[in-house]
Amino acid sequence: MLVRNNSYAIFLGIECRFWSISDNFYRLQTEKNYISLSNNFKSYNNNELDSKVFLDVERSDIQSAYYVITLCNYKGYRCQIIKVIQPNKIVLNPPIDLQVILKNYAHHGYDPIYEIEENEVDEIWEERTPIEDFKFEIEPIYYIKKNRNQLIYLLILA
Repeated sequence: MLVRNNSYAIFLGIECRFWSISDNFYRLQTEKNYISLSNNFKSYNNNELDSKVFLDVERSDIQSAYYVITLCNYKGYRCQIIKVIQPNKIVLNPPIDLQVILKNYAHHGYDPIYEIEENEVDEIWEERTPIEDFKFEIEPIYYIKKNRNQLIYLLILA
């Protein structure tokens, strides 16, 4: 499972992470295997970024831009997924209401995180929200894992 919590842009139909590098220019970054270098993307001169390529573009070149956050339902609460640490183990950032139930509170210098098995969550999805002054031409919700009961209910209605 890929966990995304960052800003993304669409350029020539390619989804890339992106960030501002000056007033009107943005850096786009994607995986090397997703793109042909003939599209002017460049390789990094850094071993840690060997699998990635980048391109600097003007604001007007970006087709759509949005922020992505990966969320799940855990124990009836909406939680942000921080990362995957093993094939089926995820790290959550729980909301304050769940912190109270679990008796583990955020305090100065400490943000509670929880390692759980993926099968403990009902649903996993990405929420995509527009970034101001850019077009937003993508579905706002993308389900990675849908509630099994909800899928059965949908099949009964069909």
